[in-house]
Amino acid sequence: MKLVYIDESEQAGKLYLFGGLVVDEEQCRSISDRMNGLASRVLKDYPDLCSKVGSAYDLEFHAANLAQGKSYWHSVDRSYRIEAIYLELIKILRDEKVEYYLNGINIPFLERLYQNPYPPRDLALAHLLGTVQKEVEGNLIALADDHYTKKNSRLQIESLRHYSSKAYCRDPLDHYLDTVFFGDLMSSRLIQASDMVTYLYSRRWNPVTNRFDREETKEWYEKMMRKLLESTSQITAGKSVYPYY
Repeated sequence: MKLVYIDESEQAGKLYLFGGLVVDEEQCRSISDRMNGLASRVLKDYPDLCSKVGSAYDLEFHAANLAQGKSYWHSVDRSYRIEAIYLELIKILRDEKVEYYLNGINIPFLERLYQNPYPPRDLALAHLLGTVQKEVEGNLIALADDHYTKKNSRLQIESLRHYSSKAYCRDPLDHYLDTVFFGDLMSSRLIQASDMVTYLYSRRWNPVTNRFDREETKEWYEKMMRKLLESTSQITAGKSVYPYY
């Protein structure tokens, strides 16, 4: 049995992405332990963070905040955030030989093709689950970051487990033992790991506009983002955006 840890990213009516990190039980335990170990090292190097987050288990690796220095990451040196944390997190995933899948919906193209298209979020999630089922052997359990539409999503996926839909997926999602389970990003190291990868692909198609004090700072930052994406590509088993760009 494999676990699929899912994270999503929406780009202001342009693009809806879902990424899935596929792991077995041993990989799940190892990645979680190594991420907790990294969190402990961060608090050792930046002890002032303890007053803001508490213990290492409470330190959240949220991709956007980490990459852009938001929230309590603002007090952490930018090179440390990117090189000692973000790159190390991607290295952990590479070391553990995980597989990552990405599916997305190009919303403007979808609206041009269909007069009354299905909701982009539902389509992207169904496409991801279908792709993983096609490529990964055995039974699956899907766990996703919490979302206000989770009730509708659960009902939709439960239906697709029993019946195929030409629009959503060609075959029933019958390798999944249950509907999608939703949990808090802060409570799951593996959902955080999926978020770290999905953010990089989201940023690739819709670059984030940051404020930089100096031009060389911007050049360094963009160089590191390219390095992270290149490293991420080594664990990416498949990616697709529909309709194609």
